[in-house]
Amino acid sequence: MQCKVCMQTFMCTTSEVKCREHAEAKHPKSDVYACFPNLKK
Repeated sequence: MQCKVCMQTFMCTTSEVKCREHAEAKHPKSDVYACFPNLKK
């Protein structure tokens, strides 16, 4: 998995919670789905 905003990569086993934490901490102005569009179900 890769954050589309900063291009930081994550293990494929990373939980959605960790992705949300990254998005909130690093990109507070961006939506979590802007960082990780593959989280949309």
